Amino acid sequence: MSHALSPDIQAIERMAVLLADVSDPELLTRAATLRRRQATGESPDALLSEAFALVSATFGRIFGRQCTPAELRAGIALYRGAVVELADRTAWPVAATLAVFLGAVEGRGVHLMADDGAPIMATLCERLGLTVARLSDDMEADERRLAYAADVTVGRVQTLGYDHLIDNRVSGPNERVQRELYRAIVMEADLVMLDQLTTYLTLNRDGIRTASISVRAYLARYESVAGIAATVLTEAAEFTHLYGLSVETVDTAHPTARRDHPDLLYTTTEAKLNGLLDAIAGHHAEARPVLVVTDSVEITGRLADLLAARGLPVASPHPERPLARAGRPATVTLFAQPTVEGEVALGGDLDWLAQEHVLASGLDPAVASGDAWDEAAAAARQELLPAWTADRDRVIETGGLVVLVAEYPGTRRLEARLRALAGTRGDTRVFVALDEGWTWHRYADWLYRLILKHITEPLEGSLLARAVERAKRQCEARIAGYRRRMAAYDAVLSAIGKQMDAERRAMVEGAEPLGAILAFTEGEQAPPRKVDSEALRLIAQEIIDEQWTACLAELTAMYDDYGRERYTQEALPAFREQAEATYRAMRERAAKALTDRLPVLGAYWYISSRDLPPWSAR
Repeated sequence: MSHALSPDIQAIERMAVLLADVSDPELLTRAATLRRRQATGESPDALLSEAFALVSATFGRIFGRQCTPAELRAGIALYRGAVVELADRTAWPVAATLAVFLGAVEGRGVHLMADDGAPIMATLCERLGLTVARLSDDMEADERRLAYAADVTVGRVQTLGYDHLIDNRVSGPNERVQRELYRAIVMEADLVMLDQLTTYLTLNRDGIRTASISVRAYLARYESVAGIAATVLTEAAEFTHLYGLSVETVDTAHPTARRDHPDLLYTTTEAKLNGLLDAIAGHHAEARPVLVVTDSVEITGRLADLLAARGLPVASPHPERPLARAGRPATVTLFAQPTVEGEVALGGDLDWLAQEHVLASGLDPAVASGDAWDEAAAAARQELLPAWTADRDRVIETGGLVVLVAEYPGTRRLEARLRALAGTRGDTRVFVALDEGWTWHRYADWLYRLILKHITEPLEGSLLARAVERAKRQCEARIAGYRRRMAAYDAVLSAIGKQMDAERRAMVEGAEPLGAILAFTEGEQAPPRKVDSEALRLIAQEIIDEQWTACLAELTAMYDDYGRERYTQEALPAFREQAEATYRAMRERAAKALTDRLPVLGAYWYISSRDLPPWSAR
């Protein structure tokens, strides 16, 4: 987006200034007025400036400042259905709140997909009169239904997706917990929408898959989807191709002192590991924290052994918070396949360190009351604060965290994520070897065998740097191509599943189950008479679920078989034809089973299509 302030931004800022002296009850009244205006037909876009100004003014009262232009620009882009690249993560909660608030004014519910419960968003929206609910895995059905009835529902994409699957297997009307899927805003959009693209959410009954949906297919069922991430511009084409979404970059204009060094290129993996060890030892001697990121357990193990041989201690990451200690002075942390976001806390994660301190004292959170645990954690935090502050200041004085990437993660987006672990200061570098598969070129083999494999020092030169950059782009293109092919195969299964869900819903949940069953079986009711709708629903549920479970097993096996051939584009038409034929056969079996079962309800009121009387209009 443009760095110049757009008219929208300027109007919002002027309104927010005027609202600074308005009372809290008046702000609440104005928020309620927005909802009434929208309900009477005024478009949300016409309400945007005033809605954002209300959020900005409320944020100022609680947190001491109004929304920044970057936060406002990001909020506008999110509301209008874009994926926003915003490097400053501290701006995410406000940007999401702006879009969530205006979306919720429409009254159809907004789902915010986040792992942290979105406390800032919840505080602001509740202050302005909206209801906010957070999903948890231990909620009962009635609790979940209330949560989804709120103006804003916060939960992980997996939780929301599983509830969608369960809703599509209910036994009758009014049993669903979710409303119709309307607006979704995805935090960490690249991790969810790209890296988990074809991750399947599955509903199992006694180890048998009864329903499944990919993350991509689930998100596609919303009317509007938007997302925010720290770095997505390099894969903007993927968001457009896979989701039909544009990517907009918002620059916060905050300077960074972090030094992202060029890659170090070695001829062999052994030479690379030795160079990496030298770098670790050098930074450790300066008492700087060093985070070494690998992409495999094998490399992590080898590095741990090599570091031990040099007498360099390696911190043991906690399974739940692997980077909690990574920012402490003179600490070396090995981290395989990171899934965390954000940046490492310099000096260590104080809250986590306080919890560990309480656990070491013998207090068991499973036994202690919530108040007792909170009080103990607060006391431990206060006790540790002086030492933690000294550690943090020491790390800052020595130059910040050092992030060394031992294996290229596959895309420039993921590389940028790993470098961002160092935050706004520190040093980062990626270590590359020519004998790694992703860098190899068929014309380089002779050069490597004759000359390069004997060189142990890092290689330098603009020609080599350009070659590595070209290899990165080619690696990225291969990953994108594979992802697109997977999505194309998944789209076939998604379309079939969507049709099945709609037909089942009409028969099991609809007001007229008889009409839906007749449409499914192509039968007729003759002569007309009253039919037990509940009995019809039970029969339809039993037959459809049994037949669909068997069909889903066939489709899944088929998908896996094609996956072993890497989902080639050439095989896609054959896969589609085979999948659709499998589904048609399932429908025929289900229709026959329904036809055989329905007449037993009495008086032969049901006539199948193959036995229609001569007076039938068909």
